[in-house]
Amino acid sequence: MKRALFIGRFQPPHKGHINFIEKISKNFDEVIIGIGSSNKAYTFDNPFTVKEREEMFNESLKIKNYVIVPIPDIHNYREWVKHVEKLVPRFDVVFSGNKIVKNLFENAGYKVVEIKKKEKFSATTIREAMLAGRPWKKYVCSGVAKIIEKIGGVERIKRLYYSSPSIAVDVIIEMDGGLVLIERKNYPYGWAIPGGLVNYGEKVEEAAIREIKEETNLKIKSLKLFGVYSDPKRDPRRHVISLVYITKVDRGKIKAGDDAKNVKIFKFEEIPNKLAFDHRKIIDDYLRRKNEIQKEIGCL
Repeated sequence: MKRALFIGRFQPPHKGHINFIEKISKNFDEVIIGIGSSNKAYTFDNPFTVKEREEMFNESLKIKNYVIVPIPDIHNYREWVKHVEKLVPRFDVVFSGNKIVKNLFENAGYKVVEIKKKEKFSATTIREAMLAGRPWKKYVCSGVAKIIEKIGGVERIKRLYYSSPSIAVDVIIEMDGGLVLIERKNYPYGWAIPGGLVNYGEKVEEAAIREIKEETNLKIKSLKLFGVYSDPKRDPRRHVISLVYITKVDRGKIKAGDDAKNVKIFKFEEIPNKLAFDHRKIIDDYLRRKNEIQKEIGCL
């Protein structure tokens, strides 16, 4: 039996997901839909349970040669492919639009076909549309919309968004005489300090190391806490508290990944005046204290 594996969080599955699965199903005996982060739900980034996401697929797909397998997170890239192999049936090809997933499976010896995203939307933009009261049903199949309405998904997303602040980590990275910044692929746009939200069940230090690897391809082992930034208006989307760390990288090749459109090392005098969030203020605070914390960075 020839099988294809397609992994994603599908929060929620959109028309691009459904159309792609139905398309590749013609060339395989079975398509394995791996629902990632199956152990996460009821957060703004992962609002729907794995059972709800299964229902969305079952209500939308017009094919029968597919199987759905929940894949919980383990926060360990080195062991992740083996983790997936234990959970799903044997497969021949992996389809993914995620560069990290692509690299992990290729390194494990699998044939990986990279999905070129044609849609100008994503699950993130759909959730943000729900939150803002903008039209969202045009991006999903009727079956997905049916389940979301059945469970009160829009109200859930709004409740999760406004219920409590989110925790994020940002990392000031000194490298080659400058600072590493990423150009954001999603709103809010612009250049920013690398970082992201902390996942449920994840230590903040682990989140910082993970986000840097995903966005810049740099491996970081040591971090020093620089400060906490908690202004409720610092993120235009919602109240996000950021723990800012500092580190120094002597060697490594930077490469944009995950939600980073671009990554670049800026000399201190070349850093843009306008950055996303309150990152210009964070960098200004860092530069003012740079001399006094040089010893700390040098010890990393």
